[in-house]
Amino acid sequence: MKDADVSNVLESTVLSKRVACYLKQFEECGSCSDNTNTHLHKVMEACTSAFSLLQSSSSSAALMEKILYRRARAHFFLGELNPAAQDLLTVLSIDSKNTAASKLLTTIRLVHATQRTENTPLARLVRQIKDESGTEPMTVDSLQQLLDKIKALFSLLSQDTSSLAWEF
Repeated sequence: MKDADVSNVLESTVLSKRVACYLKQFEECGSCSDNTNTHLHKVMEACTSAFSLLQSSSSSAALMEKILYRRARAHFFLGELNPAAQDLLTVLSIDSKNTAASKLLTTIRLVHATQRTENTPLARLVRQIKDESGTEPMTVDSLQQLLDKIKALFSLLSQDTSSLAWEF
């Protein structure tokens, strides 16, 4: 290994350890800190720097795997699911038996599925009806609006069930 490669691997290792500290700090006090996003952005910056150093040398696959996994976790904590999934897929291409990466990728897939079902027209209409039919006394106009929304809900339901019938 060349001196430049050794230097890059050592610097990447230091950055990786720093990232581990930032993630540990976030996990222990993520919700109690105003600097949550700051910590996570530092994680991603350090991971990206370490990753680019390793790409320019004949690098250690195990170190690259750790760095990408840690960056994926930071993306996940920030709600950036697609970049997290991309990093995890790269981790799994390096080591297909990485259980931590597999578990996090499964979690991301579940979150994606939940988001897809929560954003359907039917789900939005149900939430709107629920929000608007609070505890306040209803007027004739508000009852009419609620009735119109319930009719729209039944229309959406009948469309969903008729489209399901065509699928079988």
